[in-house]
Amino acid sequence: MRERPEHDTTEPAGAQDALARCEAHFRTVLEKMAQGVLYQDAQGRVTHANAAALHILGLPLAELRGKTPHDPQLRAICSDGSEFPANLHPSLAALRTGTAEKLELGVYNPADESYRWVEVTAIPYFRPGDTTPSEVHTTFDDVPERRRAEEERERLVQELEDAMANLKILRGFIPICASCKKIRNDSGFWQQIEVYMRDHSEAQFSHGVCPDCMTKLYPEFLEDDQA
Repeated sequence: MRERPEHDTTEPAGAQDALARCEAHFRTVLEKMAQGVLYQDAQGRVTHANAAALHILGLPLAELRGKTPHDPQLRAICSDGSEFPANLHPSLAALRTGTAEKLELGVYNPADESYRWVEVTAIPYFRPGDTTPSEVHTTFDDVPERRRAEEERERLVQELEDAMANLKILRGFIPICASCKKIRNDSGFWQQIEVYMRDHSEAQFSHGVCPDCMTKLYPEFLEDDQA
């Protein structure tokens, strides 16, 4: 088998095909994500965006590409409705600090001239050996949708906690009198077994007389039945 020259840095055709398939798969996943994703260069200029980001920002990719948070079409507002300073945008802050930044903002959508509340997360990326970020990946999570999901989760948790609070299960040793069968409760008082069971479980009692007790306590009724 012919060996590749040491200076030959070209990749085998199979490796190139595998890389192309991985890139195609990545782009497919990116486009189907519900989360908006922006790719920005070291100056904060948009280089690529997925479909969700384009929908949130209300701009086509051709018009969005090259813009920075300083562009009027990418302006944002604070929670009190005041204009958010562009230089404090998470993507630009991440490029300056080299650390991930997260903030909740109202981003402007020129398509319908409205603001949409999103949680913006910016993560800087470094090339090997670099000490400053070469690009930043910025994501947009829909805040109202996230809050609805959180509220639904909290509701389900509360329902579970309420169900657990109402569920009464007897465990461990129960002190019971060997003679009268009364049970000593947590306060040290002796209770009828049906009272104790009612208070510590969901069980309800109905009263009757078993055949052995009927013979012992009311023999005359058995005699009448046998007559």
